[in-house]
Amino acid sequence: MHIVDAERIERTRNSLIVFNALFPGESERTTVKIPLDSRGRMLINWLHREQGKSFKNESVVFLKDLDFIEEALITTLGNIRGNELLAPDGSALSYIGAAEKLLKQYKALNEKKQVLLARCAGFNEDGELIDGISANEYESYFAAREAFYDDIGLFIDSGYMSSIEARIAELLKAGLQQEQADGFIDVMKEQFGIFADNYKTYRQYVNDMKDVYRASYCIIGNTASSTTDLGTNPFTRSYPNVGTHANVMNTILQRDFITPFPWYYGMIAAFLLIFFVMFITYGRSDMMQNVVTGIAVFLIVSVFVFLMIVPGYYIPPVASCLFMLFIYVAGIILRFTLSDREKRFLRRAFSTYLSKDVVNAIVEDPEKLSLGGEDKHITALFSDIKGFSSFSELVTPTQLVSILNEYLGLLSDTILRYNGTIDKYIGDAIVSFFGAPIDLPDHAYRACAAAVRMKQAEKLYNEKHLAHRDIPRELETRIGINTGNMVVGNMGTSMKMNYTIMGNDVNLASRLEGVNKIYKSWILVSETTWKEADSGEHKGELVSRRLDKVRVVGINKPVQLYNILGFRSEMPPDELASLDEFHEALDKYLARDFKKAGKMFMNANKLNPADGASLVFAERCKDYLKQGIPDDWDGVMNMTTK
Repeated sequence: MHIVDAERIERTRNSLIVFNALFPGESERTTVKIPLDSRGRMLINWLHREQGKSFKNESVVFLKDLDFIEEALITTLGNIRGNELLAPDGSALSYIGAAEKLLKQYKALNEKKQVLLARCAGFNEDGELIDGISANEYESYFAAREAFYDDIGLFIDSGYMSSIEARIAELLKAGLQQEQADGFIDVMKEQFGIFADNYKTYRQYVNDMKDVYRASYCIIGNTASSTTDLGTNPFTRSYPNVGTHANVMNTILQRDFITPFPWYYGMIAAFLLIFFVMFITYGRSDMMQNVVTGIAVFLIVSVFVFLMIVPGYYIPPVASCLFMLFIYVAGIILRFTLSDREKRFLRRAFSTYLSKDVVNAIVEDPEKLSLGGEDKHITALFSDIKGFSSFSELVTPTQLVSILNEYLGLLSDTILRYNGTIDKYIGDAIVSFFGAPIDLPDHAYRACAAAVRMKQAEKLYNEKHLAHRDIPRELETRIGINTGNMVVGNMGTSMKMNYTIMGNDVNLASRLEGVNKIYKSWILVSETTWKEADSGEHKGELVSRRLDKVRVVGINKPVQLYNILGFRSEMPPDELASLDEFHEALDKYLARDFKKAGKMFMNANKLNPADGASLVFAERCKDYLKQGIPDDWDGVMNMTTK
């Protein structure tokens, strides 16, 4: 603390108070309070860099380099002194005496240095000598060294090489061989040159290091990686311990202290935050709870970091962060367990009447399954087996159950394959719909395509089981399809609920199934269904036949009927030709040209003998020709039975 010249220092429970300190570079004194932790330790505010990049670091190798240069100077000086050249009177030239004087001067300095080193007992924290030698002796030695190097500079600047060359010229006149003269001059020039270069290097080196150390506090320590004087800090695993002293000193001089707080402050904050998160996420989705809890974990860590960086408040984060992390992970595991249980329940509950894709979508987002009724634009499909009552009389009850399960299973699988939803089974009838609970933009097309595939599956079933005589006769299903706004959702009571559909458009689909009896057709759809099915990317894929407009039982508004025949790419040319002939006949029929229409209907039947609807219209034309029609006849048929 001598650097800040403190008047006194007082130790309290949580701080070290430095009274009236005068910090370097300041003119006014101030009292500084250094925060301490519960063990009386000051937290170091480390520079956020490696040791080599935090403070100025200089190796002591330069001292050895100076010793080498000094030894080279003395050796070269000795070489100069050893190359003697005498004056005409037999005395030595002046450079020899000067060199001799410098050598003696250096010898005396070296002897004094050894004495001082032997007597020196060290230095105190103020840099003052402890014992053995006085400050005057210490200062006198370094003043003598400075004078010695000043004398070397004067020796170099004295121009002794000129006097050497002049004396050699005289000796040449006196008979000295030119070769000897040149050799001596070359040697002396080289020695003087080396001597001058070493001196210049020494001086430059010393001046450079003075600039490096000027206005700095020097801490001497070992930084070699091969030593054991290494520690750790928050930023690196291997940090020279001498740097720790520098960081301590820097923390105090900069007055950039860290104030420690007990660990339970963080735990209290974590508890409060957890309770707040639980409050705001109560009843929310698992995803929302996971996200908010994750944000809370990130938030408390961020707060700790912020408090550490900005105001310098340190709250031990490990316990509270581990607690938050534990709560977060435990919450995820718990919610995952509950969610997995819920998903298994949903799969069991819906897999029997929803397609796998639809079930997966509901499992991923259960909110798609709205509790209560919801008005949606969807498509309903009703199917019923023709003459099932008479069929059931031909087999035993056990056989009937087995046959019905397999047969309805084939039809149901087809519905599910097109992402339809099985509403219920009513005896031999299937009630299903497309477009809920998962939205399907092409629900009308899917219903019509499923109906075609149901009839194809039925054909394969009959061929197989008639060949094996498993069934007494063919099973044939009539299908009615309608598209419109229907109420769909979980309906019933809290004890018993059913995901079902209701509405007038549902009833119309049921009625259309029964209307098939009149036209001897198998798949009837409303005009709304056909327009939606035959649009967009599915335009032209399906083939339909336009029939009458009818008023079904319970519905006053006439409905334009369409008979779905199949996929265009799968229909034989004769059936397509029969369809064209039928539509032309229908136009004649509506124009009241019953005679021509009847012939064309019969012709359509010849092209496709399996077409029962052509015979129905041909017979109707025959009846109208015999009995006539009312003047207000508009072609709309009124159904009197379901």
